Amino acid sequence: MLIPFEEEQEAHYVCALANSSLFRFAVAAYSINIQQDPHVFQNVRIPKYENSDPAHRRLAQLARRAHEVAHEGEPGELSKIEVQIDQEAARVWGLSEQELRAMKT
Repeated sequence: MLIPFEEEQEAHYVCALANSSLFRFAVAAYSINIQQDPHVFQNVRIPKYENSDPAHRRLAQLARRAHEVAHEGEPGELSKIEVQIDQEAARVWGLSEQELRAMKT
């Protein structure tokens, strides 16, 4: 899927949320696994990027770092970043640590 953005930070932020295990959980709850297309962004709310929000900025930073680490071929480091992305995504969506754990099992 391609989504146009004006700002690089916003693109990284959306990428982080869309690749989080929470987003995948939400998509899996209503879609057929072989038929996922851009409509997922109409059904799973991603809050508008706000540069003033520390969680939004942190997600953008983590996504950028995840891209670098994936390119460098460091799977252990990438796994750590993915955990951090999930934690920040839970904050954005107002989920508790317990709810995050339940969605990941």
